[in-house]
Amino acid sequence: MVPNSLTTSLFPSANTANSVLDGSRLHQLTSYLELLHRRQLTIDEHTTLLLTAYIKLSAEDKLDEFVAKASSTTIDVDKAIELLRSAGYGKVAARLALANQKG
Repeated sequence: MVPNSLTTSLFPSANTANSVLDGSRLHQLTSYLELLHRRQLTIDEHTTLLLTAYIKLSAEDKLDEFVAKASSTTIDVDKAIELLRSAGYGKVAARLALANQKG
């Protein structure tokens, strides 16, 4: 298997993400999306997919870590807040809103 760090330059991200969307590979998908974020190679859909993966994994610690690093220059804050609120993570959404001065 090709390491995730190599696939970012070999395959379109949508194809890679779709191939690992089943629950048994959610951790691999999460690792891949985290790598894209670290390399600043993401689009809004990557962020939405990463947050959704964290929510499916009930990884509030990862959500908190993401929110601590996120800014309106790196993600669509309004979209992220909406996703977090609709998934029952209102406190995390509030922290993101406060960090980015969204009311």
